[in-house]
Amino acid sequence: MDFDQLTKIKSLDKGNYLGSIEEFLPQVQQAWEEVKRITLPAEYAEVDNLVLNGMGGSALGARVVKALLTEKLKIPFEIINNYSVPAFVNHRTLFIFSSYSGNTEEVLATIDETCARGAKCLGITAGGQLREILTARKIPFYQIKPDHNPSGQPRAGVGYAVAGILGLLNQTHLVSFQESEISAAVSWLEEISRQWRLEIPVSENLAKQLALQLNEKIVILVGAEFLEGSLHVFRNQLNETAKNFADYFLLSELNHHLLEGLSFPKSNSQNLAFLFFNSSLFDSRIQKRAIVTREVVTQNQIPVLEYLCTGKNKLTQVLEVILLGSWVSFYLAVLHNVDPSLIPWVDYFKDKLKN
Repeated sequence: MDFDQLTKIKSLDKGNYLGSIEEFLPQVQQAWEEVKRITLPAEYAEVDNLVLNGMGGSALGARVVKALLTEKLKIPFEIINNYSVPAFVNHRTLFIFSSYSGNTEEVLATIDETCARGAKCLGITAGGQLREILTARKIPFYQIKPDHNPSGQPRAGVGYAVAGILGLLNQTHLVSFQESEISAAVSWLEEISRQWRLEIPVSENLAKQLALQLNEKIVILVGAEFLEGSLHVFRNQLNETAKNFADYFLLSELNHHLLEGLSFPKSNSQNLAFLFFNSSLFDSRIQKRAIVTREVVTQNQIPVLEYLCTGKNKLTQVLEVILLGSWVSFYLAVLHNVDPSLIPWVDYFKDKLKN
């Protein structure tokens, strides 16, 4: 596929996934503005722990927010992806039910038990059964109005999830984010992300270049600290959007095991490609570890690519990596000649569960 064949690329993208990527930043702005209008009970700030239940794309925002708030949030934040409620959940727990569709069975299965334990509950959804239940139980929730997600895919609405969850926590006063921080991040990213858009040729487009270099490779993403959630999103986008096998590892944990796993199978040098995300905001020891880790991977004859985050603060860099991942995954889907919106195997799996 020639990246300059714009008409052919758009015809491949029948679900308008491209439109959702282009409107990621408006999603962030919309969600932040809408959540500001939600008034939450004062006692929602009087909790000992925070839990969010969500699956797949509906949990992406939580992972991003958790990693971003590590140094700001003063209570434990647990993300679960199952049918059961953790034993510690009680009246001192803030519990968020997250389902973009509103019909995620694992999330719905935990509502009765969570409420019975007296937890302080919140929700985030675009509709479905979850909206009906939350409304009936008079549980506060943020209803996503997906004006800027034309593809309708939950993973493509991650801007709503990130800003929505961040906004809800801001409204509870568990964390403090200023509107100016959101606006500044969005404004800066609007400028830098123009160079990744479809009409920008390969010679000037880093996202297209990365896609070409990662094509036909098992992609290993490497980062650290506050970027953990963004790497999780990037990995999921590569899986679902590009139909490409990928995973991510974190510094410094990977230094204690992964380096010894590079030798075998011998095909690693042909099959793998590492993409490192570097940041001047990482701890100095993490930055040194990244340099040595790249050396080890290179000595094992495995391709190494790098991306230096250029945002001025952690929030901006978190959104920067998500947005770059969206574009790279889209271009890889184009190279694979697949519709980036469709998820045939996930749909197949869900259909089988109905039987």
